[in-house]
Amino acid sequence: MSFHSNIMDSLVASSFKQDATGATIFYPLGIWGRGRVLPNAEVAGRLRKTLRTTNLIIFSTAMLLAAVVATSFHRMTWGGLLLIVALTLVSGLVVNSWLFSLVRGYPTTDEPLTLREGSRAQAKAMGRNGVLVSLLCSVMFAAASMIIALADWGTGSRVMALMGIVFFGACAILNWLNLRELDTDAAVRTN
Repeated sequence: MSFHSNIMDSLVASSFKQDATGATIFYPLGIWGRGRVLPNAEVAGRLRKTLRTTNLIIFSTAMLLAAVVATSFHRMTWGGLLLIVALTLVSGLVVNSWLFSLVRGYPTTDEPLTLREGSRAQAKAMGRNGVLVSLLCSVMFAAASMIIALADWGTGSRVMALMGIVFFGACAILNWLNLRELDTDAAVRTN
């Protein structure tokens, strides 16, 4: 399985968990929302496949947007930044509305999905090497964002760089915690 496939699978895995009865629960908003109890494995499988495809489309679009931003970074204006934020928010609302429409008829549960559960599922799906590569990439992007923030390329690029520092710094912390979690799980299994 490729690294790209591991990333997509890990993002999907972090939105699902099994309850005490063995039923699969899907969390459309992850740790920030209530889960939906899925009726059977077939529905869960279809939803996982749909979510994987949706994530692939979102990431492809994000990469295209990143390329546009990168080529105009030094000329970025407040209007350009606001347009990017607005497009991101609108696309997020559209995707979330669509995901909710797929599970609207299924019962909700009050059982929360904790950050630790979501992170653990994501780390297991990605594997230790995948988490390590993701950690290294996050650190490199955070460092690159710091360099851009220190360069005198204008307000727009500085704001985008600060956003990069916050985002990739948070990703690095989460990946580091996931790596520790995987190492702890491996130590427990060997004992």
